[in-house]
Amino acid sequence: MNFRIIVDNRERASGIPAILKRLGCRVWFSQLTVGDYIIAEGIGIERKSIRDFMRSIYDGRLFLQASALASEFEIPIIIIEGKLDDINADGRDVNVYFGAIASLMTNLKVNVVNTLDKQQTALLIYRLWLQISKPKKRRLVLKERKTRPKTLEEWQLYVVSSLPHVGEKTAQTLLRKYGTVRNIMNLTLQQFANIPGIGFERAVTIHKILNTPFSQTVKKKLNNLEKNTTKSQ
Repeated sequence: MNFRIIVDNRERASGIPAILKRLGCRVWFSQLTVGDYIIAEGIGIERKSIRDFMRSIYDGRLFLQASALASEFEIPIIIIEGKLDDINADGRDVNVYFGAIASLMTNLKVNVVNTLDKQQTALLIYRLWLQISKPKKRRLVLKERKTRPKTLEEWQLYVVSSLPHVGEKTAQTLLRKYGTVRNIMNLTLQQFANIPGIGFERAVTIHKILNTPFSQTVKKKLNNLEKNTTKSQ
């Protein structure tokens, strides 16, 4: 499937979307609340110049943004554009730079990649897009519940965030806007597509899951899975 790359409107002037289009990517602009680029299958990308990366460490933005990125996307990525010389030129400490990267990777499980310029950034996003566009054979996987919700609000968040590509933050946004879980499940394809952070490609997936009749093939797989689980206990 030839997925779109959803790009935050503020990235339009960077020139990267234009490069992606020349490389053959399908680009769609939207007002994103988390990340600068979204590729289907839950890849969220935050792009920062190396100078902005350093500023965001000192003003506290970095880990707030990274936490939101990790919460929303299965594969969160921060791309840092620039050279280490730029850090020294600004009188910043390189140890702080690498310390922040180590914390992002170990504590928040955020992937961090350094590129030298916008051309390299565009090429990386392009290669990610190519990789995710390859057809794959998928296995049926049941999502394991880590902790059992206790309150009504926790159950509502759990149900809504169980939708594909919907993290807890987006689930909170949806519940605040539409009030009930039922109202959210009854949204049209276009209404889902208009939600920041979801977009058209993800909306199609959600809409299919909510409206496609349950197939006998999947029922058999679930029954076999339940039988195997019972035998192993």
